[in-house]
Amino acid sequence: MRGIIYFISGIREAVWNLRYSLYLWLLSLGFSLFIYIPAKKFLLSRVGHFPDALYLLKHPDYASGFIYSNGQTLWGAIFSMFIIFYIASLIVEAGILSGIVVREDFSAWKRYLWRFVKIELLSPILYIPFLIVGAIPGIFVAVGIPYYKEKSFSQSMLVSAIFFILFFILASVAKDYSKIWVVKENRGSINSMVKAIGISFKFWFSSIIMGIFALALWFIPYLFLAHPFSSLGPFISFTAFQILIFIKAFSKISLYYGENSIIKYSTPA
Repeated sequence: MRGIIYFISGIREAVWNLRYSLYLWLLSLGFSLFIYIPAKKFLLSRVGHFPDALYLLKHPDYASGFIYSNGQTLWGAIFSMFIIFYIASLIVEAGILSGIVVREDFSAWKRYLWRFVKIELLSPILYIPFLIVGAIPGIFVAVGIPYYKEKSFSQSMLVSAIFFILFFILASVAKDYSKIWVVKENRGSINSMVKAIGISFKFWFSSIIMGIFALALWFIPYLFLAHPFSSLGPFISFTAFQILIFIKAFSKISLYYGENSIIKYSTPA
């Protein structure tokens, strides 16, 4: 129940501090325009027109042929844009967490950016213990543990998939905990990650519940908005897509507040 209470509290805090959701939404919108404008110019210079979604549906071979012809240039541009967006997202994340955790100005991101980068680079290590635990049912099937051996293969794989997803969520929350610890106590990256793993296992149920609620807060509107509005013209579909991006940003901010509450609860006064 603590996870639900903290996440609901996080939603309330996210409403009162809606600017943080706006920051994430503007980041996504800016990146979309950053991709769209050069891509449009590139396509107009190469093929003389800019294909929309309807054109791509009517000409399924267009995209594969274009990628084959311009693969090296295209993948190089995609990689460069990905790096730029990733660094920009870490800057925004550091600025937001500095405001959520210690009530600092957004400009405080400069103190935390490098440590956030190190956490991202080391995050595969963070996922390993969680994914091993999540894979245990599948391992039991492979070695023939009696209980699992009696179950059908599909049942065992379903259980393993559920475990895998739940512990993947827990690992993602643990990565957030790492960044919160960096900001809260000015810790180093590795020290924060070790602390985050301990908190994640100690409050595993609350952490998973918060992660599921954050996912549901975005995914449920997605089911209602994504498909029905995609066929109603570019303006309506674009607007619906932007609403979904904002809802996703809002769910992430709500999760940050909930995670920060767990950190406060776990820290002796």
